[in-house]
Amino acid sequence: MAQSALYFPYIRTPENEWFNRVLLYWNSVSTITPGGLELDERFVTPRMQELRHAELLHFIHPGGAIQRLDDFEKAFLGVVEADPILNRRQSSDPRKLSFVRVHVFKLGALGEALRKLNLARETKHVDGSWELWLDVEVRTADLFMAYLAVVLGEFGPERIDPVTDRLQSMGALLGATPQTSRTTKFIRQRRISLLEEVLPAPAAPIPVDELVAFKKNHATQLAAFRDRVDKDLIDTANITDPAAREGRMDIVVRELLRERDAIVSEMTKRHWPDILFGGVAAFGAAAFGLAGALYTNDLRAAGLAAPAIFPAAYVALAPILNRPKIPDGPLAYAALAGQRFAKA
Repeated sequence: MAQSALYFPYIRTPENEWFNRVLLYWNSVSTITPGGLELDERFVTPRMQELRHAELLHFIHPGGAIQRLDDFEKAFLGVVEADPILNRRQSSDPRKLSFVRVHVFKLGALGEALRKLNLARETKHVDGSWELWLDVEVRTADLFMAYLAVVLGEFGPERIDPVTDRLQSMGALLGATPQTSRTTKFIRQRRISLLEEVLPAPAAPIPVDELVAFKKNHATQLAAFRDRVDKDLIDTANITDPAAREGRMDIVVRELLRERDAIVSEMTKRHWPDILFGGVAAFGAAAFGLAGALYTNDLRAAGLAAPAIFPAAYVALAPILNRPKIPDGPLAYAALAGQRFAKA
């Protein structure tokens, strides 16, 4: 499967547990950004700029692909024509329909075609000014953004996996492209839910410099982890019986969790403090709790577990002590990610 992901339907990427997992799993993430909006603070946050500077986030301009694909508009209009719901909505009262804004640079010539079908209309701002946006009927917009994400994901020199955290967009992704194989649809649907079981879920955004360093240090393990997850998903997707497929999916999750936890146990069986895995000497209250975990309650009560001494000593001694061996198996990446980011 692809090594990079393409987030849709919005320009702005989320800042939540879901997107943290996406950043941990794929080498990089792209977002569909019409030319001229890369520095627009309405759509591109400081966090996105930081990720872009670190080459973890890329902006894909859709215009080039749209202009070079002769059947871009025709193919999507075929989707619209085949959808009975959109057929009914073309003759509906626009006041009873819901619309969302889509940039015209994403739509290309489709904008005018959708207007003629009563599935799009011009956007007028409160101040009376006009910008390069159209109001597109919401189902049409969901289908189009899924269609655009698939096209852009296949267009470049390397494939990119479309990903989304919006339920309607995921539904459109699975249904808007009939030629997509059942296996691919299953993988798109289940990959993130599997990652939710295996990878840590830091609620706050992971500091970009730490994320870059972690992925650089464990690039080989990440590649092996991604191959393992995708292999298990492909094998499961190819089971034709739905009940057997769901049963196999449950087994896959349990197997991955057992392997991950076994590696975590190996990493921690010598009671090695977390700071050695993070490579940072911690002090203050956090260090006190870490040091105290290495000693009995009696020693702590006697005041022998001074907050900074034990963590600092372990860091100082690290070069001459034998660290526990970290296995190189595919699930080592998930285990290491949990050690590093689970409490972020």
